[in-house]
Amino acid sequence: MNKVSILFSLSFLLSIQLFSQTKPLECDDIKIISGQNFISKPSICERLSGCKNIYLPIPYNGTFVWGTFASYLRDLGLTVIEVPIKFDKDQQNLNGATGTYIYPSKEPFYTGEINDLVVYLSLGDFTGQYISKRFAKISFIDNYNSYSWDFDINVPASSVQIYKKNLFNGICYSRTYMTSKAVIATKRYTCWNENTIKVEFQSNGIDNYEGIYEKVINSNSNEPKYRVAVKRIKEKYYLLYLSGANTSDWEEGEIKASLEPTATINLFNSKWLMLNKQENSNCYIIFETGFMNVFLDNTKDIYIKVFPTVNDNIKNNSNIPASGTGFAIASNGLIATNNHVIEGAKSIIVRGINGDFTKTYTANILTSDKNNDLAIIKINDPNFTSFGHIPYIIKSGISNVGEEVFVLGYPLRATMGDEIKLTNGIISSKTGFQNDITSYQISAPVQPGNSGGPLFDKQGNVIGVVNAKHIGAENVSYAIKISYLLNLIDLLDGTPVQTQVSSLNGKTLTQQVSIINKYVYIVEVK
Repeated sequence: MNKVSILFSLSFLLSIQLFSQTKPLECDDIKIISGQNFISKPSICERLSGCKNIYLPIPYNGTFVWGTFASYLRDLGLTVIEVPIKFDKDQQNLNGATGTYIYPSKEPFYTGEINDLVVYLSLGDFTGQYISKRFAKISFIDNYNSYSWDFDINVPASSVQIYKKNLFNGICYSRTYMTSKAVIATKRYTCWNENTIKVEFQSNGIDNYEGIYEKVINSNSNEPKYRVAVKRIKEKYYLLYLSGANTSDWEEGEIKASLEPTATINLFNSKWLMLNKQENSNCYIIFETGFMNVFLDNTKDIYIKVFPTVNDNIKNNSNIPASGTGFAIASNGLIATNNHVIEGAKSIIVRGINGDFTKTYTANILTSDKNNDLAIIKINDPNFTSFGHIPYIIKSGISNVGEEVFVLGYPLRATMGDEIKLTNGIISSKTGFQNDITSYQISAPVQPGNSGGPLFDKQGNVIGVVNAKHIGAENVSYAIKISYLLNLIDLLDGTPVQTQVSSLNGKTLTQQVSIINKYVYIVEVK
């Protein structure tokens, strides 16, 4: 398998155009199925009647107060899910008495289905000359409706029976489960499922946003591992839920999110339906080649595109310019880049020659090496004359672990603009992904759009060609060793005239970049 299909190539999709599709299937109809809910805030007993599970955060070293409270909830017929979390402790005063107040730190945890409630119990224990008081502050939380019910219950020093009696009398004495009291969320439903979506894509093709995506999670995480489809329905993009929620509240084909375009290409505002079906408008989605970034509140989730794969023969209906980076290797118009940047291109445009990004030059492919993800293109535009003297040399030989390196390129142009971007780091390993001997692992961060960009050592010599990043790992990137590019250059008809003496030796990084940036270009393909 081509190693680029295992990693994530960094070419960046710059724009999207809606395409004319064959007649939509009936599954493109979104059906609204009304739910069931309370007109106004019910009593806690009424709300508990529609609840089966209740989550109870408990201290790692809990006392009989939490244990007895859990027993009381079970006596009501509820399934209690105890969640050990950190509790904090404060010294406080109460009417002249001093004591401790123990309360949950409100660490986030999975809160189950729509009808599942969370209940927080805090314990106050105060003694003084005229007072001795122990009490539990109890808060029931309905996350779906944003309701809460608060109670203060006196806690005797040791009597479980009195404490339990206080709970029955102070909160709810009895409870019977009734489906008429259960909350049922409104569903926005389509008849799509994963199989029919795949058949649809295979029959009618897709654009570059559409596909099936899977959430990346840590192996020890309790988060749902969502699998969703991005589908254009009646000129608008939606995320369709496929699997992973681990709850009966979600069915395959439901709308998980709706996407609204913004002034920034590839960036969408989103109305995201949370696990409990609450709508969250504080969501933004950015598409990049091979994956989707979901920014929800203060978190970022990465979704990998798992269908179609690079081996699926599915028609792409978009006329979208993709963008990577290239760099001059000979003054007569030769530019090195990645094979995955130009593969399948109908046309190639180069921007940034002599620092002018408004002027474009056409180019054609001279040769490529798919196995090593390298390509050489040449400017064939009648308006082109020469790059002039190229200031850096292409250094043969292997660089060592620990050497300082820097990368120049044009990542994420839709949001970061056309100015050249610099990142730096070190060579972390002389082998790449899964011990690939053709690549370096580097710590310099790279993003979509850096593909094909040069990797320099601290003397300003080109020692590699950036081609991939490791998703889910911090600052783990890969660059093809320059010897493989030299081999490709040797296969060209005639020997290109290359720079033999560097103009960058002894210069600072700032000085090097100011000289080099006129020889590192944007490569756009359609």
